[in-house]
Amino acid sequence: MPSANEETPSRLESRRRHLLDQLHHLNRLLEKPASPVVAKQQVAERNKAIAAAVRAEKDQLAGRDLAKSAASTRRASPEEVAEISRMLNVAQRSVVPPWKTASWFNLFRYVDGDGSGLICYEEFEEMVREVLKLSRSSMPEERLRALWLALDTDSSGQLSAGEVV
Repeated sequence: MPSANEETPSRLESRRRHLLDQLHHLNRLLEKPASPVVAKQQVAERNKAIAAAVRAEKDQLAGRDLAKSAASTRRASPEEVAEISRMLNVAQRSVVPPWKTASWFNLFRYVDGDGSGLICYEEFEEMVREVLKLSRSSMPEERLRALWLALDTDSSGQLSAGEVV
């Protein structure tokens, strides 16, 4: 179940429709301006609002909003990262068949759905929950986010293989 601040396809579609409505309204203003000065001000205000909404959506899609919204969230300490790393290594060995070698790089490539060499928080969470099969009781959401923030050293909202491996 998505959290309150998590974007679902229906929320993204709703936001897209809202932006289109704003653009249609802007077009109507341009067709019948009350005065050139008023029309110019209205266009400038609409453009700023639309630009802000588009930037917010791009940040959300790229995962940068997680880093921004989690600015006050605690990052995992180096000791916690080491402890969680041991837990994840055990989980990885339990899901990799014995005839294969456990490899974080291969796991990273597996969850990197678009092949960009970067994973977003959702892909990271999918790796932990679905691939490594760690439940929320064994890896609480707060702890997973703290680990993410500690690994995302550049606060880009994405992890490279080098940040994970």
